[in-house]
Amino acid sequence: MTEKATSFRFSTADLIERERASILREVLGRTMFQFDLEPLPECSLDMAIYSLPGIGILRSSYTGMRTIRTRDLIADGQDKIVLLINVSGPLVASFGSQDVILENNEASLTSTIEPAGITRRKHGSGISISIPHSAVADLVKDFDGRVMRIIERDDPALKLLRNYVGLIGSSAEWNALVPQDVIADNIRDLIISLIGPTRDAAALAEIRGLAAARLYAIQKDVIRHVADPNLSIEAVATRQQISPQKINWLLDSDGTTFPDLVLKHRLLRAYRRLTHSRYSSRVITAIASELGFDRLSYFNRVFRLRFGEAPSDIRQAAQEKNKD
Repeated sequence: MTEKATSFRFSTADLIERERASILREVLGRTMFQFDLEPLPECSLDMAIYSLPGIGILRSSYTGMRTIRTRDLIADGQDKIVLLINVSGPLVASFGSQDVILENNEASLTSTIEPAGITRRKHGSGISISIPHSAVADLVKDFDGRVMRIIERDDPALKLLRNYVGLIGSSAEWNALVPQDVIADNIRDLIISLIGPTRDAAALAEIRGLAAARLYAIQKDVIRHVADPNLSIEAVATRQQISPQKINWLLDSDGTTFPDLVLKHRLLRAYRRLTHSRYSSRVITAIASELGFDRLSYFNRVFRLRFGEAPSDIRQAAQEKNKD
């Protein structure tokens, strides 16, 4: 059985108010993260930490806080790159003598070898991803020149990375099926692609991390538009800013096709509707039609092939179960 990413959650709401400042400074700041943490007025914090092989991910929602990695603290010898993704709310990041203001969904690269800090006075949320510098040093071009540059929110690689990292801890099925080391490799590839890969690293990322993230984005797009009668590979390609041929290649490498992917998710949506009390008064023909099945006989046939029972039998079993 595949292990999940190990996680740790923390919230200031769980602390006694008079103890919050000292616990934030000494336990969370100095002990866990090796930085000075200064609570500001109306300080609050909710966070989740996920540990993957060679990668640390911090997802946080907070306000009223300044964190500083001082010269005294960098003597611990940590040498990691840190990608800051500011999901919402203004964030001021500093590295050495440089300061940048990150707006919603913008990102910036920093590291642990120089004094650095983050200040958030108004409520917001973000994601921090840390990786040993040695894991990427030979795979990116001009790393030092990319530190503290603002990565725009519309950067395609950043969008893929945000979506992919968002899966961790949110999808039980996905986290149970995908090995930790594969997830870690894919995230590492996405970060390398984002900050400037060498030619060899770009080729590897294209067939590994980028491919996995694009495949997930395609599947998510299909699920979101599965009831749209105009759902087509061309429409998905336009939204994902890749070619239909690229989609076919990605799906083929995953052992499926676009029509099969659409059929799968339309049948899954039909199953959920047939077993949900909200749709109990909706006739099966209407449910099938709303999900793009023009012929009831075809819907019945493919539904039985996938689930082993007729739609009417599935509905009746669900209704009887709900009565118990």
